Amino acid sequence: MSGKEPADQQFEMKITLVCNDINEETINELAAPIGLCYLAGYAEKYMPGDISFSIKTRPDFSPGEDDSDIIGISSMSRYFPNALKLAKEIKAKREIPVLIGGYHISSLPHTLPECFDIGVIGEGELTFIELLKLYKEKGKFTDEDLSKIDGIAYHGEGKVLITPPRAPIEDMDSIPFPKRDLWDLSNRVMWLSSSRGCPFNCVFCAVARCRHREFSADYVAEELLMLQKKYNPRGISFHDDLFMLNPVRLEDIIRQLKKRGFNFNTNFGLSLRADFITPDAVRLLKELNVITVFIGIESASEKVIAYLKGGKITVGVVQRALDLLKENNIMVEGSFIIGSPPEEREDLVATYKFIVENYSAGKLAFILTNLITPYPGSRIWQYAKDRNIVTDDMDFSKLNMALHSFDPYNCTYLNENIPLTEFVDYIDMFEKLHYDVNRLRYKAFGDSFEDIFYKRRLDRERLRKFKEESLGTGNA
Repeated sequence: MSGKEPADQQFEMKITLVCNDINEETINELAAPIGLCYLAGYAEKYMPGDISFSIKTRPDFSPGEDDSDIIGISSMSRYFPNALKLAKEIKAKREIPVLIGGYHISSLPHTLPECFDIGVIGEGELTFIELLKLYKEKGKFTDEDLSKIDGIAYHGEGKVLITPPRAPIEDMDSIPFPKRDLWDLSNRVMWLSSSRGCPFNCVFCAVARCRHREFSADYVAEELLMLQKKYNPRGISFHDDLFMLNPVRLEDIIRQLKKRGFNFNTNFGLSLRADFITPDAVRLLKELNVITVFIGIESASEKVIAYLKGGKITVGVVQRALDLLKENNIMVEGSFIIGSPPEEREDLVATYKFIVENYSAGKLAFILTNLITPYPGSRIWQYAKDRNIVTDDMDFSKLNMALHSFDPYNCTYLNENIPLTEFVDYIDMFEKLHYDVNRLRYKAFGDSFEDIFYKRRLDRERLRKFKEESLGTGNA
């Protein structure tokens, strides 16, 4: 396998980590490659010897100028074609190991392309440090050595070999703070993770495969205090998949912050489930100075929301949560999903009206709307796979199902009740609503937001052409 030959003396390793998911479509001020920063922080703490890291985005990375010993790329599925292209460019210029991590390869490790030497499956810190120690010791990766490392995929014996899964880190507090200084932190909202994973199993989500674990209240309070003292951020955003699963822990975090003299003028944002929003929960949010919460609302149809989320979530529960948050002057950002298999026309209309009414009443400050997307690892992926809509070796650009970039010629459309030739009209309708609702918010964020979101709109001419061609050939 490619790499340096073993040397008598140790060399200083240079590692470049590339976040493929932060790209031309990203609002840079809100972006954070937090997973890569955790990898660098973990390696710096636990790996002896000299090692240096840099973190790049795909647009900022130039294979011809990089002199790293190892390059690691992180990628979700919809951007995986770009990661594949980048790895091939690297291999064409240099014979160095190229690693791939992230949700895509973790869900489909058996598909590891030849241009990647190793795929890191699941939580990466322990696996990554074992790989770095091996490479530092021997200057290369061999099949024999790789077979002893849990949680990876690699090429051997003429096929992709997958080692036993690696157990998740149990002592979360053993993970050092992420190396944020590897990322441009100027004029940004600061970010923090207080937990990993999610105990729920929404049909569209691949995170459910990751068992929920939490950093201790003491750890979180110490990191928050460090952020405030070192960076004095205007706001801090929790990147947890699900915050406040345990209200008692949040009370403990607040208590620890008070004990440390934390300034509660700092604004916070976080993600919650609607059924967690109670008067007691809101009291804690206000005490922490949470000004914005993100809620996965998804639909205003009882049938569709039950299909997507199941459990205790109902439209009534969501509405009560929005009412309560509005009463306490906490802004709500809501996400919505359209195009689910059982969704019908009246369901789409109900969701549209729900957004309009709650926005008009000041109960929704911002919305994100996308078509349901069958990401590998999710339950909806298997649904789509059973119907030959997706395959393990498909063109994963078809998973780019954002409203503004929706392409009817290159998509994974899953709805069973509405022909795509008709559904594109709903896409048109919801995309317009997205910009009407979010217009003032984008403007307040500054020119960079407007440059990205107002110059990049849905290609309505392409939708019109698709309808004409399909209807003209009787394929409606």
